[in-house]
Amino acid sequence: MERPNKEDYDFNDVFEGVRYAKDMNNYADKLEENAITIMKQYLAFYGAIYYPSGGMGDFIGDFDTKEEAIECIKLKNEKEDDGDFEYRWANVYDTEDRIEVHTQ
Repeated sequence: MERPNKEDYDFNDVFEGVRYAKDMNNYADKLEENAITIMKQYLAFYGAIYYPSGGMGDFIGDFDTKEEAIECIKLKNEKEDDGDFEYRWANVYDTEDRIEVHTQ
């Protein structure tokens, strides 16, 4: 399906405006049906307790498995804080089940 072209509609006619809106809505639905998943299932977040970046600012990667996400967090923490989580936090979020599956 091709994106509706505004120039094909007469916006002086209210029904044409409605038709354009419906066509755009159908176009959006088709895009959503054909959407490709860009992010992997598990999202890893990591930060300092006192200076969190907030939201996606603390995002460190997306992974196919929970274990890969946790391993990335461990490696990041060893690099940043010598492996001690005293002043750090980490979360892994499962995008399919929409729940947090790991907290540290």
